Amino acid sequence: MHYFLLLLVLLFPAHPVSAEADMAYAAGDHIDPITLKDQHDVTVSVNEDTRVVLFTTDMPGGKVVSRAIGEEKADFLPDNRTVFLSNISGMPGMVTKMIALPRMRKHPYSIALDRDGETTKRIPTREGNTTILIMDRLEIKSIVFTKEPADVRKAINTGEQSFPVLKTE
Repeated sequence: MHYFLLLLVLLFPAHPVSAEADMAYAAGDHIDPITLKDQHDVTVSVNEDTRVVLFTTDMPGGKVVSRAIGEEKADFLPDNRTVFLSNISGMPGMVTKMIALPRMRKHPYSIALDRDGETTKRIPTREGNTTILIMDRLEIKSIVFTKEPADVRKAINTGEQSFPVLKTE
């Protein structure tokens, strides 16, 4: 009998689990401010002033952003109220340390790194794509998935005003 009760306690915890915590963000959702360290160990924040969030979880998505930004100066993203986030939690630690971070440090722009995946787990993704969040005071106005550097560049340069909100594939 004691084993049965122990099994029940383990299977059904007393605290309620929020379904929202695991749901992906959608247009209209408000996000909490995000603070992460970049590849240079400098603090980067998504806050009420952020207009565009670029998010990647894999190398192809990261290359889309790299091709869009090219060799812009370090202040290009902040000047355009844009933050580049990357979830690197799936990358083995040795690969991160020995290969990925040295390569990322060559970029003049900041890449905020989510090393454990918790901070960015609700940002929706598609394999091989960059996720673009068009923001207004931490409210997601639109979410776009793209493999096109021109889309990333357009989002950075224009924000919501003329960005193709319906392009979600």
